[in-house]
Amino acid sequence: MNNLWHPEKSLDRSGFTLIELLVAIAMASIILVAIAGLFQRLSRSYTTQNAYADLQQGIRSTLDVMADDIRMAGYNPTQSGVSFGIEKAEAFRLRLTVDRNENGLIDTAPAGNEIITYLYAPAQRSVQKRWSEGRPQQTSQPLFGGTDNPVNVIFLSFNYLDGNNQPTTILSAIQAIVITLVAEEPAGRANDPTASSAGMVRRTYRTRVECRNL
Repeated sequence: MNNLWHPEKSLDRSGFTLIELLVAIAMASIILVAIAGLFQRLSRSYTTQNAYADLQQGIRSTLDVMADDIRMAGYNPTQSGVSFGIEKAEAFRLRLTVDRNENGLIDTAPAGNEIITYLYAPAQRSVQKRWSEGRPQQTSQPLFGGTDNPVNVIFLSFNYLDGNNQPTTILSAIQAIVITLVAEEPAGRANDPTASSAGMVRRTYRTRVECRNL
């Protein structure tokens, strides 16, 4: 009978108060912000690692091309008396000759692939490859990097070693060449402290190439 006189006591008072609801919303917001931050960091790390891998692959491919030509420098199967080998051995430029068609001559045409030059072009931020440099048939193209390419080549150098692994400037004494290549590439918001500007990642690669035919 008491419930008849006090009907409010029979009402279900379960549910959330306004304060509880506000606390739940605040906690959910904090969790969502933390998840969003974690996702952003993971996404940035993924982008950065992809940029590092892409840049490293580009550098290694470039050095592989250069190494193949350097190993062929001086190739002269006919022993015709024509001098094949290293024509220029500078810090930022290397020019070599090779008798690819085995005719005993240094041919400048049609392809010009018996006189090959590699050099660093800072204005174009690239590694340049030239054929028949200094001859009327000279042609050139960026091998890596360039103004229309996101990759910036920061540094390219050649160090020349003799048979005793000592530095040398004597062309006929060169037995090995050490190539150093430094390049950078955009990676979103990544910030590599070694890069020249924010949002870039940088890689440095060095390889030694033995001159088999010198």
